[in-house]
Amino acid sequence: MNTRGPTSNQIQKQGQALQPISQHELAVQAAIELINTQHRLGLSLTIWDKNLNKISGKFKSMADLLRNPDFISKLSQDLYVSNNNDTTWFKLRLKNGKLAAITFLLTLHINWIKIINKTFYSYDFIVVGYTPGDGNAEVATTVIPRSDVTPEKIVKHFPQLIGQTATPTKEAGKLICYMLTQYLVDPKPNTLEHYGFKQGFAKNLKGQFQFNPAKMLPEEILPYMPIALTSRQYPIGCQREGGEEVTPILDPLFSEQKDFQILLLNRLGSWHSSFFARKDVYADNILIVKPTAEVPVSLSVAMLKNTRYDSLDAAPIGPNIKPLKFDLETVSDGMVVAIDVFAADKVKKAEKGYDLLISDATGATDNSNGVHHISALISEYADLYIPKELRCVLEFADTSVEYSAEAYKVALKRLDANLIKRTERSCNNGDFIKVFNNYIDEIRSNIPDKIPHSKHNTYVMLITALRMYNEWYTPLFCPDIEQYIQEWLCSQEQEIQPLYDVICSDFGLHFNKKLADGYFRFTLKDEVTQVDKGTHTIVVDRAKCRVYVETADTYEIAKDEMTSVDNPEIVPAALYSGEYLPHNAKDEKSIRIAAISSDGVPYPLYVHAISYKLLTQENKLRFDLLDKEANLFKYDEIPREGFLPLIKTVDGRFAGKMLRYAAEESNIYFGTGKTGSGKSWAIAQLICMLFMLGQIVVVFDVSGSYTKEKLLKMLPAEVVEKLFKFINVGAEYGMDMIPIDLGSLRGCETLPDKKRAIYSVLRAATGPIDKGTSRKLKGFLSDYLKDKEYSVSLNNLCSELEKTGGFGAGVADCVQSVLDDINEVGYEEQTWDDLFLQERKIIVINLGNEVGDSTHQLLDMMVGSLFNWQMSHDSGFLSIAIDELIDQDFSTGSPLQTIVKQGRKFHTALIGATQDYYNQGSSYLDVMKQANMKSFCRPGKSEDRVAQKLGYSNAVDAGFNKFKAGDTILEFDGYNKETGENEALTIKGRVVNFVETPLFEKFKEIYGF
Repeated sequence: MNTRGPTSNQIQKQGQALQPISQHELAVQAAIELINTQHRLGLSLTIWDKNLNKISGKFKSMADLLRNPDFISKLSQDLYVSNNNDTTWFKLRLKNGKLAAITFLLTLHINWIKIINKTFYSYDFIVVGYTPGDGNAEVATTVIPRSDVTPEKIVKHFPQLIGQTATPTKEAGKLICYMLTQYLVDPKPNTLEHYGFKQGFAKNLKGQFQFNPAKMLPEEILPYMPIALTSRQYPIGCQREGGEEVTPILDPLFSEQKDFQILLLNRLGSWHSSFFARKDVYADNILIVKPTAEVPVSLSVAMLKNTRYDSLDAAPIGPNIKPLKFDLETVSDGMVVAIDVFAADKVKKAEKGYDLLISDATGATDNSNGVHHISALISEYADLYIPKELRCVLEFADTSVEYSAEAYKVALKRLDANLIKRTERSCNNGDFIKVFNNYIDEIRSNIPDKIPHSKHNTYVMLITALRMYNEWYTPLFCPDIEQYIQEWLCSQEQEIQPLYDVICSDFGLHFNKKLADGYFRFTLKDEVTQVDKGTHTIVVDRAKCRVYVETADTYEIAKDEMTSVDNPEIVPAALYSGEYLPHNAKDEKSIRIAAISSDGVPYPLYVHAISYKLLTQENKLRFDLLDKEANLFKYDEIPREGFLPLIKTVDGRFAGKMLRYAAEESNIYFGTGKTGSGKSWAIAQLICMLFMLGQIVVVFDVSGSYTKEKLLKMLPAEVVEKLFKFINVGAEYGMDMIPIDLGSLRGCETLPDKKRAIYSVLRAATGPIDKGTSRKLKGFLSDYLKDKEYSVSLNNLCSELEKTGGFGAGVADCVQSVLDDINEVGYEEQTWDDLFLQERKIIVINLGNEVGDSTHQLLDMMVGSLFNWQMSHDSGFLSIAIDELIDQDFSTGSPLQTIVKQGRKFHTALIGATQDYYNQGSSYLDVMKQANMKSFCRPGKSEDRVAQKLGYSNAVDAGFNKFKAGDTILEFDGYNKETGENEALTIKGRVVNFVETPLFEKFKEIYGF
């Protein structure tokens, strides 16, 4: 049996600061005597005085101690003894060596202990699992605050011990403190747990990121935790391993549902609100979700609420605002969800709740209590009260829901548990902070200009949440969800509509749909317009930007289509109020125009003169096409021979040019537009169509726009495989030899033919030369080429030129550098004839990335050689495409300038594109402005100037601000099916996609697809 125990003072001090303090004053003399006795008897003694201060030594047994007369005779002491398991304790009182009393103190077995929020100096709680008494006593758990770890207070946390003995509780408390001290002084890692005092992710006392409330905290500790923390549930019920793939769980619920995906991104973003705040990104807008029959309140709550999972309830917006106020003050890294059930005429009852949310949103950037969240309000009318700069309204369109709110709640609880686990693990053992912050920096520096400033933080949070989801899981969201988010946020700055505006919007929606669906016929207004009453004919007055609609048609839409009105008569009044109808002195809503029936009977037609302002851009474009009917073809009407489709209009029809060999018309194509506007994509479609029309097509790629990899992104794989041959001369993409011999004379039957062939190559290499040098060079070639038959060595020719001195040396010097490059890569000993016979494909010659180079000698030499070949073999069309026109030589006499000026005589066309139509730094590009096919995608600069060149007043009038990639205004010679001629035409639409044309069907027939 051991005689040992804790000191009273020691444990009490440790309950406060865990610092052992020795107090020996009350037993110094006894200690000296005991130590002397120990030495004399040769025993090891461990013994404590009445204050449980350790003296020294240890006896083998209590009997050895008590049998020693010398020791006993001098001993007056209280001794605490225990069994070998330290579970049952007694107190022995000795007086002058005699045993005065034996007192039972307690029986207690400590099974386990958890120390909450331990630091070097302190802790908050101890959670103890223990068994009171011996035998079959039930196991119990207790929680002890640090302040109660004292002999006087601690026993009350062990109620099962009270009554075991009549001994004062302080005696038992002294021993319990001693027993706990064994765990507190040097705790094992598995006994330590942490929790924060507010919700969300934060660093715990071990310096690790942890979500609060923490996972699996002992239930007994809950009464001691702040209510702000206990009000939040950890989704432990659905916890899985951190690597679980959640997309298969969520996909059935959210696939293709973009509005639902926006709700999900808000939920995802809310989990990291505190991380956003560290980057000065705050949820300064309230998400207002409008419920519908398909998407009731409970379903929206299930998709948004991530603070509790035991119900589908949420805080009401009023009149009792305490629950909402509590959530706004406590929820961090989560969603604050409120429900508004009030009708529009009872908004007063919700005003206090609205004001709370408004105050929360406006104060998001200065939240002194460190609570960060996203707020959502499920309401039909809150957007009428909350300012537009503080709200984002989500209205569900034709949304179909197959699953219950409970199914969403269960699936999203599983997502939440997984997301917490991933965040903790990635913060502590990965690079979450770095990746997350990098996404924010990238997104914040590339916010589209069209997004209102008040929505910037919302945009950053949603897109970052999207990127982080894709970082951790397989894709779930729609490919165009970012564009959808942009459009949604852009729509938020619209003013709240009064009643008449709502009616006008409703009418405009149905009216525009009927226009797009072909319900109405169109005719242009004339002095007397031919129209039969009751035929749903709209008279278009382009001069006044109006359309004249029969009054009966207006009332029919109001009666049959609109849900916002009961009386159709209110629609003209609303249109008049909104200035969609012309005002007059009598405030008349309808007017009459002069009409004549198809039978030749004149009559007054009563109409509503609706302004273009009510029309969609697509419908305005339809009216612009009314005088172009002769130039437009439905798919089945497209001529199958010689017709090149160039543009597709808003109504799905095509316009293009008829390519006729005998006409010797210019077919130069010049595309312009900013980066990403669709220029390269347009040329890729164009060259495929030209090839399928039987042309020879050669592409010189100087910027890497038409590598095989990039063409596979623009065209179907089978088209790229069957129609294209790639020759990579540029070192960046390969090192094929130059495909032809630039010194070849094959096909040149006369000396002038030979001179022209070699002169064009030399002129391309030298750049501009004066007339005197040109004359001397041609004279030199007359002598040099007399006896040459099949080919000329350009190196030898240069050597001979150098010998002439003067002009010859200068020419040779200019040519020699490019000849060195040719010698480096080599060339095939064949002509263009051989190449085209061998490869009946579109030839793509990649010359490396030359954009920005001051010279393009090899390009010019090959183009000059190719054009010279065409002049000698003119039996069909040749199209030469250059992907990026910048700094090339368009000076007088250069191959490119000659093709633009004279190419039509030899059925040769140049196809090229550049970013800016007006570019002061490239005056040579003015030559390309002579092209008779000019495609204007969205300009990179000088938008107004380009718009005015096309006949519009400014860029907005031209619609450039709404252009997407592939949208264009085409100025060209369009084929007129009535006259059978190509005539000047300017038309707006989209670049034609090769696969949408009959030429693609021809491709499939020829190549067996």
